[in-house]
Amino acid sequence: MSAYELVDRLSTDPSVTVRQAMAGSPRLPAPRIVALLDDPELAEAAAANAALPVDQMRQILDRMT
Repeated sequence: MSAYELVDRLSTDPSVTVRQAMAGSPRLPAPRIVALLDDPELAEAAAANAALPVDQMRQILDRMT
């Protein structure tokens, strides 16, 4: 199992603390990070992820203004 697969798998862990930590992991695949933006428990951690695609960052910033 690759590091990406492990982080992706842990992003669905039963523990919200583990899921939040994984949502912020730059090893998480970009499509999974984007999907987590719609999860109220994980959106903040996903939005702060350095691996979030720039276009998604811009969309978040546009919604804030």
